[in-house]
Amino acid sequence: MTQRAFQAAVARLVVDPAFRDRVRTDGTTALDHELTSLERERVLAMVDEQGLDATRSLHKSFRLTKLY
Repeated sequence: MTQRAFQAAVARLVVDPAFRDRVRTDGTTALDHELTSLERERVLAMVDEQGLDATRSLHKSFRLTKLY
């Protein structure tokens, strides 16, 4: 079950900027209790990665293309 929670947290970092900001400020308290300590560490490490912003841009542009 933790793999699903981890993947959901990573996806939320991409699609939900408010969640990403909450994780940045609140740390592990903003994360799902189902995550293992290693998974929490990994999500916290991803929050400040430049690739996260690039992935978010790709996600947004794909969704806008669908609307057009």
